[in-house]
Amino acid sequence: MKKLFFVVLAFFFSVFTFANNEAPFRTQTQGGWGQNPSGENTGFYLHQNFEEAFPRGVVIGSGLTLTFTSASAITKYLPGGGRPKALTASATDPMKAHSVLASQLLAATLSVEFDKYDSDFSSSSALLENQFIAKGIFKGMTVKEFLSIANLALGSEKYEAKYKLSEIADALAKLNQSFVDGKRNTGFISVKHKENPSDDETEDDGEYEEQQDKNKGMKKSQNNKKKRGNNQKAKTRTSIVTPKELKSRAKKNKKTLETNRVDLPSLR
Repeated sequence: MKKLFFVVLAFFFSVFTFANNEAPFRTQTQGGWGQNPSGENTGFYLHQNFEEAFPRGVVIGSGLTLTFTSASAITKYLPGGGRPKALTASATDPMKAHSVLASQLLAATLSVEFDKYDSDFSSSSALLENQFIAKGIFKGMTVKEFLSIANLALGSEKYEAKYKLSEIADALAKLNQSFVDGKRNTGFISVKHKENPSDDETEDDGEYEEQQDKNKGMKKSQNNKKKRGNNQKAKTRTSIVTPKELKSRAKKNKKTLETNRVDLPSLR
């Protein structure tokens, strides 16, 4: 009887754990984004979708920046370690990781931007950037607000050192580990509202969910427009008639008219 009790207890514990580890969103670690493309891994996804998602490249920092113009540049750059530090100069497609702060920020930016670009990136109808940090010194901030601070800390001389660079890098690492592969939830990010929000920040839960649905709907609409645009381009290409073809058609029409012409007897 005692053994049966522990079996039942273990079952309910496993069910509870699974329910709390469901991942409505998806993030990837810097090691995941830095994988060489293979099969259907994260590196393959990056190389397949980078150009359309980031036509102008990925930029991190503020003032001083790091710009990555291709998926290959990111594969070469990530993962990266080193003491977290601010930029001293801007660079495009850097070959060597600047610091763990830049590497973690790049990984988080990729997850957030792909979540906005691809409606199938995660199962949630909401956007990752609008969710709230649930733990640590950045608790209560949205992901978007936190990334703004991280970008300022990395590249702006105007950054006020309210938070240590090591604290920002650590929080970025936890953000990147929050929903790895969309298969687990560490609890670092919450979809709930801020605790005790001010009056001007308070919004009805129904309105919040409705807005999130609109955001995700816009993402799906953009993807559909892109597909329709590609189809329309294909149709346009097939319907174009060259001047040479027009001249050939005119000759055929003239020949047909001459063949079908009936000479009427003249009236006298």
